[in-house]
Amino acid sequence: MKAMILALLLLSTLAFWLIGCGGISKAEQRYNTGVELQQKGQPEAAINEYNEAIRLDPKLADAYARRGDAYGEAGHYQRALQDYDEAIQLGTQTASVYYGRGVAYLNTDQSDQAVEGFNEALRLDPQLVDAYVKQGIAHYSMAYLDKSHAEMALEGFDQAIRLDPNRADIYVLRADAYTHLGQWQKVIDNLNEAIRLRPGSADAHLIRGDAYQTLGQHQEAIADFDEAIRLNPQTILAYIFRSQSHLKLGQVPQAMADAEQAFQINPQNWMVYKARGLAYEQLGDLEKAIADFDQGIQFNPPSAALFSLLYVSRGDAYRRLGHTQKAIEDLEAAMKINPNAGEAYASRALAYGALGRDEEAKQDLARALELGVDTSGAAKKWWDFTFLKHDFEELNK
Repeated sequence: MKAMILALLLLSTLAFWLIGCGGISKAEQRYNTGVELQQKGQPEAAINEYNEAIRLDPKLADAYARRGDAYGEAGHYQRALQDYDEAIQLGTQTASVYYGRGVAYLNTDQSDQAVEGFNEALRLDPQLVDAYVKQGIAHYSMAYLDKSHAEMALEGFDQAIRLDPNRADIYVLRADAYTHLGQWQKVIDNLNEAIRLRPGSADAHLIRGDAYQTLGQHQEAIADFDEAIRLNPQTILAYIFRSQSHLKLGQVPQAMADAEQAFQINPQNWMVYKARGLAYEQLGDLEKAIADFDQGIQFNPPSAALFSLLYVSRGDAYRRLGHTQKAIEDLEAAMKINPNAGEAYASRALAYGALGRDEEAKQDLARALELGVDTSGAAKKWWDFTFLKHDFEELNK
């Protein structure tokens, strides 16, 4: 009987101790505090708790995984990658860890590794919608290198929509991927659905406006850009794109007003200078146009295709001023930056024509056509060159 009483006392003491400390180690207590802080949106404070948990128990894999998440939330992606690697080495095999590692790779411009991370996350959890979305984004970030990545991005977005058909943001992303493939009606269809699901999306109206603009439907484009600006007056691309549509419709003062508004929002954006330069060019103020194109070139746009367009624009302005050799130099600079810059060949053809170098002009026109440039507009400018009337028709057969 005495032994039974002693046993009960021991059990009650143990129960009291377990309740008092929660039945967990000090490392786990610090870990739990970190989780609570992270859930409250305090990643830096959470990191401090995870640091202490790991100091107390260097083998606590969950602490590395969670600290990786917190580092990612705080923008410390390299540290996040180190923690995810450590968690995996300690035996953590969860979709969330591989997903987090994929996100960290994506945010450090390591898209190939990001795709691998998302693939592994999806192997562990095929229903993880965000992994399909991020996988698609990673592929799309590589589409400028290989168009097949745009198609693989679409596969990821398709799967995400299959699992969650009510997320407007995924339709916007899928529309963006279709722009890279030039499937403009699919772009519009996806954005129609995105706008139906989330009517207040400035991005959806912006991208749909871009699609309408590409299809030459400038009134519809302007209506979408108007709505994007109404929803977010700081949407600089809406002003720039609307400026382009106004130019196409011959509404030069409106185009200039939009370019100036974009300049007020961000004078450090190269696209602002290109838009305003084109408006100056249409107003006949070629010197100011060239000055703006000069400024745009100084900002060194992020891709060869975009960078080359600034040289094409400045070359056109030089040609119209009669500085034909400077025009050719700019257009050849555009070709060097981007060998597939069809617009540069079309414009150099005009410059060669002005110099009477007819055979070289015809070769450039043929090359522009091969690259898919619509040279009908250029042809209209060339009516003074009688050889072109016949040759242009022959090349378009």
